[in-house]
Amino acid sequence: MDDLQQLLDERLEAQTTPLNKVHSSTIHRKETTVDLDNEKIGVRNESAMGKDLSVKIDKQQADKNCDLDDLFAMINKLVVKALKKDNVEFNPDEGARFVVDQQVPINHPIIQFDVISYEPKLELKPRVINQFIEESDDKNDRWKRHGQVWSQRFKCVIQFNIIGSDYITANKVMRDFEELMFRYAGYFKQQGVAEIVFKSRFSDKNYDYYRQNLSVRSLQYYVEIERNYVSYDTDISGVLI
Repeated sequence: MDDLQQLLDERLEAQTTPLNKVHSSTIHRKETTVDLDNEKIGVRNESAMGKDLSVKIDKQQADKNCDLDDLFAMINKLVVKALKKDNVEFNPDEGARFVVDQQVPINHPIIQFDVISYEPKLELKPRVINQFIEESDDKNDRWKRHGQVWSQRFKCVIQFNIIGSDYITANKVMRDFEELMFRYAGYFKQQGVAEIVFKSRFSDKNYDYYRQNLSVRSLQYYVEIERNYVSYDTDISGVLI
């Protein structure tokens, strides 16, 4: 009688076991990790044996707000660290042109950039995405400042011009730069860049002057950024409305 009851209990337990429970197999989960300061990219493996594998996806959100100047600062830091073997220089000044003597070859590759376009993507003005009450020690909400978070997305086309002493150097730096932008696209998004993808490669006639004695490669990237603004309901004297 006890054996029969035990058999019934086992069958009942088998029928009520959730499908997202794993008993006899191991599930491996991989996550890419990025360490910009130490120039490391790795893969972290996680195993689940007999754990609840029901998917729980949180809303993806960047760690901070980011504008184009922040993006160029990150790219500058990446180029200095990751392409230091070829002594590549990134000029962080938008649209800058260096003075070159055609009789003297440059001793290291240079990357310059131009902002081809920068305009609102959808809304012509910022929209409210969140409202809040400022935290303070005052227990009366009437005397706490009420505020809103405004947001606006922009679409941009950025052109990077790679200048080398010869076509072999320019081609190598171009390939390394493309790989760098691809590998760190996730890091850019984590830092607040909404989107960044390769757009095109072409020969920019504006750089024909440099081609007399140098080699130039031009790449364009499509970038989206989202700028956030915080405002409070106050009048011109700072008194709550």
